[in-house]
Amino acid sequence: LHAALAGSLSANHDERQAAENALRGLDAVPGYLPCLLHIISSQEVTAQVKQAGMIYFKNLVQKHWEREYSPETKKDEIVFSEADKQSVRNGLMEALIVANHLTRPQIVESLRKIASVDFPVRMPEFLDAVVSELDPNLVNAQRVLAALIACRALCKVFEYRQTERRLPLNGIISSAFSRIATILELLLTASPDDEQAAEAIKIGIKCFWSCVHQSVPLQLQEPEVFLRWMSIMYRVLERPVPASLSSQTDEAVLAKKPFWAAKRWACQILHRIFHKYGNPKMAEKQFGPTRPGEVTISRIFHDELAVRFMNLILQFLSSKSSSNFLPERAVVECFNY
Repeated sequence: LHAALAGSLSANHDERQAAENALRGLDAVPGYLPCLLHIISSQEVTAQVKQAGMIYFKNLVQKHWEREYSPETKKDEIVFSEADKQSVRNGLMEALIVANHLTRPQIVESLRKIASVDFPVRMPEFLDAVVSELDPNLVNAQRVLAALIACRALCKVFEYRQTERRLPLNGIISSAFSRIATILELLLTASPDDEQAAEAIKIGIKCFWSCVHQSVPLQLQEPEVFLRWMSIMYRVLERPVPASLSSQTDEAVLAKKPFWAAKRWACQILHRIFHKYGNPKMAEKQFGPTRPGEVTISRIFHDELAVRFMNLILQFLSSKSSSNFLPERAVVECFNY
């Protein structure tokens, strides 16, 4: 399999064609998908071969993961055995940990597809594996980042689902969010120049967004929990960006830097919270006695936070008048607020 993947990268047309044909012939062979994941996760394989293997793996997952054996299954249809699927589920977290910047986005895309079909019923151990890597002491930053990315992928699956289909989010929040908050609080004490810390902060905030963009879930409605997360948003917005970024003239590149992206996501969350909960009288009418936690956080936001965030946002926007860079999307969310 390794030789075929390497051959698919050959500059020689005939060799490349033969390798690609060989790989296509393996699509339905039992054990092929777990072998691809093993190669992607191996430390002994070149980055180019890993990338080739990742493309084949992602395409197979996207096209065929949902399909199961049935009397109507056609002979030419690819159906992965449950043993192969379980092997892949068991290997996803480690694959994400050892991934490089080329393979990680495709592993995340594959994880989201698999989770949309199987989580939590067929992969109950996966969340435990993710939480075990969310080490608040940050002993291994790479493993923590991978766990945050995995958590975001799980949350993203349920982001736009209707309320009754968002129930698995409750388990994710209960198991992971206290640890994520602790990690973010620690990362916010790191040097502003630490790009890996900024990336982890951005991912953690995106996890929070996936859970609150429709409404704040019950587990996050406890006043001390809600205030803790709002404090994190405040600290993200007021955090300075590295002075070294001032030498970058391409605004499109700048906007994608995690230092700025984290701020944009924080602005988006604040706008959403204000839109949903900024008026306590409306909250009382909308949620009433059936959803008292949301009425409570509406009062907290109105009485304790709204003006503080307004002042911070005005301060954030004021740098624009000095010709300093601000991401356009962050500016829009600030004006929306």
